[in-house]
Amino acid sequence: MDRLKRYRLNDQIVIKAYDFSEDVICVEVTYDGKPLGAFCSDRTVFEDLEEDEIIQLSEQHVKRYHSDQLATSSKRKTINGVEVEYYAHSDDMMCVSMYRKGKPIGSFCADRISFEEWMEDEELLERIISRQSQQSM
Repeated sequence: MDRLKRYRLNDQIVIKAYDFSEDVICVEVTYDGKPLGAFCSDRTVFEDLEEDEIIQLSEQHVKRYHSDQLATSSKRKTINGVEVEYYAHSDDMMCVSMYRKGKPIGSFCADRISFEEWMEDEELLERIISRQSQQSM
């Protein structure tokens, strides 16, 4: 799979991988033409993924988005006017849902290691949230 192009996984799911930064690659997921945010990973982790693993992660992202049940361990905070809720998507993935004035504006996911590094560096986390919230608008 050419990593930085758009792919139709099936009749409903379309993904597009893009460089988020020098070290991070994100996969934007669209379901029935509706953007569902993105999940991101460290470049070295992403480059080691097989095509079927990327497809599986994309399908999990869609299922998680459509799930009515949020993880009980979700947490909320406000960053630069954007309310963010973050939660464990799986043992090795964390997801962030973003809201402005109580309305959803997007979501994205990342591997747990990258996410924990972002949480330790408030300035980096602010840049990531800012960039993701701008892309979602």
